[in-house]
Amino acid sequence: MLAELSRVFASYCSPGDGENLTHLSSAKFARFTREAGIVGCERISPTDVDLIFVKAAQPATSKRAGGKPGAARKLLTFDAFLEALFLLAIRKHAPRTARAEPTGALHLSCLLHEHVLPLARRVYAQ
Repeated sequence: MLAELSRVFASYCSPGDGENLTHLSSAKFARFTREAGIVGCERISPTDVDLIFVKAAQPATSKRAGGKPGAARKLLTFDAFLEALFLLAIRKHAPRTARAEPTGALHLSCLLHEHVLPLARRVYAQ
């Protein structure tokens, strides 16, 4: 499963920057969530996606990251992408009542099987 997630991550890093396989911008992450059917589904809005991106992203300060020297631009590394998926899963599947106990691993599994792995199969087929 990790290989499929890595393949999806790399495929969304590279459009417009064919050599980039290591970091994902906010716009590319938003595109991923739309194409995976995550954004727009129950409880996930474009604003939620932006907030989760900011929470999970790491600042990058190189010119390669698309900014002026010394200017910080947030990007997702693969590890941060996995964290963002976890945060999306919690947001999408979190219980609506305080009585229910959240189970992050179960929520992540649901998100992966419902949205990300089907997208991985489409990416692999291309």
